[in-house]
Amino acid sequence: MKSLQIQLLRVWLLLPFLFIACSNEDDVEIDQPAYLRVKPVTISVKETPFSGNFTVNTNLQWIVKEKPSWVTLDKDKGNGTEDINLSITTSTVNSRTGEIVVISEDGLMEGIVEVTQNGNTLSVVTGECISTKKGTSGYKWENKIYKYKHEFTLEFTVHGSHLASEIGVTGHTIKGAFSDKTYNVVSTVYSDNSLVSLSYKAFAKNKLTGSYVYGKEKKAYSN
Repeated sequence: MKSLQIQLLRVWLLLPFLFIACSNEDDVEIDQPAYLRVKPVTISVKETPFSGNFTVNTNLQWIVKEKPSWVTLDKDKGNGTEDINLSITTSTVNSRTGEIVVISEDGLMEGIVEVTQNGNTLSVVTGECISTKKGTSGYKWENKIYKYKHEFTLEFTVHGSHLASEIGVTGHTIKGAFSDKTYNVVSTVYSDNSLVSLSYKAFAKNKLTGSYVYGKEKKAYSN
């Protein structure tokens, strides 16, 4: 009986230490996996100059490893999630693209923001021509019959299209919303001659000034 009492006493004396151990285990924090992300991953700019921001979402210390020279940031390093304000200078070229690279301090993780800026200059380039000829059936145009129908597919390229109210090439005008790309239009010439020529050049109208810009004039011949 005395032995049992001694054992119970020992258990009673150990109870506070057991509670302390359990409490300490409950206080242990589990490490969260490291992560680093940027948002948004692309920034496309039309107007210049431009001010905006992006977010570095991370639980790490980070630094900006590289950026375009024409982009200014209000901070280039930090610890944890932060918003970064950026500004972009006025462009003197038609378009440019660069990357803002953010990496963890140990260099093991990275996030990239691609920045694209359309230029502040409206310009056009007169492209190539592909011609086809159909004959010798009668082709009617404006109440007259012709032997041949010549079709010229004309190309032209626009840069700084966000500044244009209309674009086109000789004999063809396009209005509406545009993008920087190469366009194709078809010009048709009716003739009794099997060989004809066509002079053409690209143009665009600046919606801010109302003035026109032109590409080089070219001359195409039917096949």
